[in-house]
Amino acid sequence: MTKLLFLASLSLLLAFSWAQICDSDNRVDCGYFGINQQQCQEKGCCWMPTVSGANDIPWCFYPPLSHYNVLSEITVLTRTSLVLQYASSSSSASLYGPIMQTLQADIDYEANDRFHMKIYPRTEAPRWEIPEILVPSGQQQPITGAIFDIETPAIGQEFWVAIKRHGDNHPVFNATSLLFADQYLQIVNQLSDSTGSDGPYIYGLGENVNSLRLPFNSHTFTMWNADLTTPYDENLYGSHPFYLQMLPDGTAYGVFLRNSNGMDIIVDSSKVTYKAIGGVLDFYVFLGPTPSDVIRQYHDVIGHPQLPPLWSLGWHQCRWGYKDLQSLIDVVSNYANANIPLDVIWSDVDYMSAYEDFSFDANNFPVTQVSQFVQTLHNNGQRYVTIVDPGIHVRDGYVAYESLLSIDGFIKNADGTPFVGTVWPGQTIFPDFLNEKTVDWWGEQIALFLATVPVDGLWIDMNEISNFQDGQMSNSSSPFNNPPYRINNMNSRANLNTRTVSPDALHAGGVVEYNVHNLFGLTEAIATRLALVETYKKRAFVLSRSTFPGSGSHTAHWLGDNHASFDYMKFSIAGILNFNMFGIPMVGADICGFLEDTTEELCARWTAMGAFTPFARNHKDIHSNSQEPYLWESVTRVAQKVLAARYSLVHYYYTLFFNANQHGGTVARPLFFEFPTDKNTFAIDTQFMIGSNLLVTPVVTASATNVNGYFPPSVRWYSLWDGSQQEQRGSVTLDAPMEFIPVHIRGGSMLLLQDPGMTLSSTLQNTFSLLVALDDNVSAQGNVYLDDGESLAVGEQSVQASFSVSNGTYSNVVIAYTVSVSSYPVSLPHIRGITLWGVPTIPIAVAVNGASWNSFTYNIQQQILSITMLALSPQADFVVTYYHDEP
Repeated sequence: MTKLLFLASLSLLLAFSWAQICDSDNRVDCGYFGINQQQCQEKGCCWMPTVSGANDIPWCFYPPLSHYNVLSEITVLTRTSLVLQYASSSSSASLYGPIMQTLQADIDYEANDRFHMKIYPRTEAPRWEIPEILVPSGQQQPITGAIFDIETPAIGQEFWVAIKRHGDNHPVFNATSLLFADQYLQIVNQLSDSTGSDGPYIYGLGENVNSLRLPFNSHTFTMWNADLTTPYDENLYGSHPFYLQMLPDGTAYGVFLRNSNGMDIIVDSSKVTYKAIGGVLDFYVFLGPTPSDVIRQYHDVIGHPQLPPLWSLGWHQCRWGYKDLQSLIDVVSNYANANIPLDVIWSDVDYMSAYEDFSFDANNFPVTQVSQFVQTLHNNGQRYVTIVDPGIHVRDGYVAYESLLSIDGFIKNADGTPFVGTVWPGQTIFPDFLNEKTVDWWGEQIALFLATVPVDGLWIDMNEISNFQDGQMSNSSSPFNNPPYRINNMNSRANLNTRTVSPDALHAGGVVEYNVHNLFGLTEAIATRLALVETYKKRAFVLSRSTFPGSGSHTAHWLGDNHASFDYMKFSIAGILNFNMFGIPMVGADICGFLEDTTEELCARWTAMGAFTPFARNHKDIHSNSQEPYLWESVTRVAQKVLAARYSLVHYYYTLFFNANQHGGTVARPLFFEFPTDKNTFAIDTQFMIGSNLLVTPVVTASATNVNGYFPPSVRWYSLWDGSQQEQRGSVTLDAPMEFIPVHIRGGSMLLLQDPGMTLSSTLQNTFSLLVALDDNVSAQGNVYLDDGESLAVGEQSVQASFSVSNGTYSNVVIAYTVSVSSYPVSLPHIRGITLWGVPTIPIAVAVNGASWNSFTYNIQQQILSITMLALSPQADFVVTYYHDEP
């Protein structure tokens, strides 16, 4: 009896002790789906079931480990370096592999509005870090007035770092819970207690299909590039470990982890936890204070977006299933017959011979005829883009394969033999773009291809890398193939080699795929852009499915294999807005949906919305019905109307891209970027803005004849279609029959428009006009950038002008057009007219450059003033004045 009591007491004591050890709200998953308590505890892990419904919180998790203490501190100029010593030799550390006992944390005031912290082992051999030639790192800037303070612990205390903006007692970044093993790096950002009662408003952490405002109930976002057909809430084609948080006072900050290894980022209501499986902890914090400031500061680090060639801002048509050249000819002809603008026709893998890169099917796409077709396109001001996949067919006699073997430029197995996967042509090997010889080889293959048919851009797909089978491992027990922490790949903790290259495969210099998997799409985009620039000596157009921070300096992006549904139309808005934040503003979805059959209604609605997204392409898969807009009379009418608007606005879009290229920033943006103090905008992802001036409110539900939109009350809004004022502000229900999309211009905007043609090439030959949407103070402003649309030396031969409307004296209103750069060598078409919306009273006189002007009309009901019959040069200053009293 005594023995039984002793054993029972011991059991209770052990259970109590175990509960103390496992008492943690920061659980790191130790289990797998279906694990039970006995299996969990046999692994030395904690078993603590959670309350019902908390599905994202693991029941089986690693016991809490010890921490790092500050051993010493050295400060030189703007950098403080802390030496950190692990404070325990707990055996539980073996669950992760050996704990790195000594670390160094370099903490920098890197710019007035940018914090930088890198944590790495101090006594170990150098670890993998992203080469700066691929992704730039932040450069030290003069500190003339930092807007934040850095706080760190005293020597001997547990390590933490807090970042506070001046005048704010709440840290925007508060790093704690550091752990650093060889293949498990953990750190936690404790979110500010000023987050708000309804949880944090956090955005970013792509690529995935999700709402714009991210879920935050212990929600995991995984960074491991994967070829999936866009399932909801799973890791997809690219990895972007960046997030932006909006705070209730309208300020924002951003956090970027410069690390290419696989990782999970877990967002909770009070913290963001990072769990990377390699590399170093290289953090940047951007202090804003506005969301637009945050994004510009982020782009200053990763590289500004490219300025795309102007022709790429036109309408694109593509399909997997244009089976022969005649199919392309027919599509182009059908567009013309339907009077729908078309700038670019595309070929998917159909054009290839046996799916081999750099080849044309001799029967269906004979080279001579394809070349003639492309010349006809060029004569019409249109373009041709083809797909190129990274997989190189394993076939003797195939030049691309044999030449890649000859330079030893492929990804390898651990024994040095080629890593072989399976893609469209069958067995394939994959170029290693970390090898300089491979980059040169790729350029040579592209140059030979373009010499055969002068295609205008290249579409690089399947570059996650996609493999139709799981990657064959050289050594299944390798720690690269079986890391101690399994990231939540494909939302099921799938093996890292699932439908891709094995993690233990080798790149140039012995670099393992495990470290660079997420970089392949970026490296291919860099090599492809370089090849096009070298061949054509002008700006390149590249479209890549897989991306990483910095990709926007080289490539555009589309959102992948989406579905023909209203849900995916809606999701595409969040995707487009996220990629603008990620520095890839040239982004869009497959309009009308790639997978499954679309409907007339869906295609009408998606065409209406897609015409206003930065990259606008209709694309369909081979297994579904055709969806070119001319197939339905209603969609034809929609396409004619919205594309005429897009083409007339092309210089507005192009100027936004120029501004982003020069300064960083977005083209498409959420409403809260423009109205950060209006919390009603924080979760809106069914509307979007193009720049500061254009608000798009698409219908994203089936069978609807109206749509709910939000119009921030602080400004006026005018309908793009007729200049009528939106009288009601705030939350509004708008009429939206199937062939109509509400688009509004913000009061205070000035836009230089051009009369639209059937192509952008023809549009550029037409006359300009100025559109002025006056604000409540009878003022407006804008700017424009004009060049030849393709020169590499951006800005050297250009027109750069600003324009404004302001109240003058004696009841006059002055429209001033001021040119700051006028080095474009060709005379541009004239500005034929100026239209002003929101003119409250009838003008009695107009003057142009001081001379009386009689060609004007005023619509008293709509309050629209039209000044006509002008012949003003957009390359020279001018002033137009209208008067309410005698001048």
